[in-house]
Amino acid sequence: ALLSSSCRWRQVSWLVCECLAVDMATSSAQKPVLFILFLAALQVITYTSQSILVTLTKTSGVYNYDPNSNVLLTEVFKLLFALISLIRSGEISSLSLPQGKGHKAGLAPVVVLRKSLTFAVPAVLYVLHNNLIFLSLLYLSAPVYQLLNNMKILTTGVVFRFMLKRKLAVIQWIALLQLTVGMGVTSMDKATSAIEHEDEHSGLSAWMTGLLLMFILALCSAAAGCWTELIVKTSGYPLQVTNAWLYSYGILFSSAIYIWHREPGHNFFDGYTPLAFAVAVTNSILGMVISFILKHGDNIIKLFASSSAVLFTAALSWPLFDYRPGPGLWLGWILVGCS
Repeated sequence: ALLSSSCRWRQVSWLVCECLAVDMATSSAQKPVLFILFLAALQVITYTSQSILVTLTKTSGVYNYDPNSNVLLTEVFKLLFALISLIRSGEISSLSLPQGKGHKAGLAPVVVLRKSLTFAVPAVLYVLHNNLIFLSLLYLSAPVYQLLNNMKILTTGVVFRFMLKRKLAVIQWIALLQLTVGMGVTSMDKATSAIEHEDEHSGLSAWMTGLLLMFILALCSAAAGCWTELIVKTSGYPLQVTNAWLYSYGILFSSAIYIWHREPGHNFFDGYTPLAFAVAVTNSILGMVISFILKHGDNIIKLFASSSAVLFTAALSWPLFDYRPGPGLWLGWILVGCS
């Protein structure tokens, strides 16, 4: 099974490489709709895999490995991917940030560093977001996590309005309100799973804690996503240049969190299993796919794709975790889907 899983991950990685090749050879104006749909489908697959894999790495409600190290490993994978892409395309020199419109060549290192600070803000938000994923899944089952993950639509709608100055139609605000109601209805759900019976995090208090964590996660995602979209579309830099700087700052902040929380005597890969490595690979692919979507689409496409992962996660959780959705969750899915 592990060999089969490894083969599948190689196939997914190859697909992402093909995305890079297409991106380097084709201008944004020439992007076919099918390419965007392919990216959205790949996001659904990785989003679904993310919550399932993280849940599978829990033992009696806890992680045997350090989630902070996993977030750091994810950032390293993404940076390596971006650097390899720049080397292949011959754009590695663009890391000095001279290529966009209005930028001068031969910038001093101090000036380059100062200009790169633009990427530090979304990097901090993404690192916080990625750490909250592991924390949230300690309190929530994978299907409930994915359902509450749609809170990002509400927060992104608000951020879109005030940060990117994009107006939403009345029907869109109604949809956001319906989405909020749909997520609130999930509190009625009394569904349990075989795994949750063993968890130390269970009951209404755990659900409320998970809800609060998901709200913070949604705020981080909305702010980081809109900020990144703004940078990607207005900076004039190649996509992988913005990614490389973003991931570099991600490594910096992830390293600080890892060192701060590291227990004495524990090594970086202590407790790691093939599934733990699969989590890092999945999250790195997800991050890169989202960067392509923000470049050639927008945050709304990203949110539609993440919303579609709800039902796929529930379908896989039933046989994997003996998860049986209650009426509250079914009603929540219907309301969220309609929104």
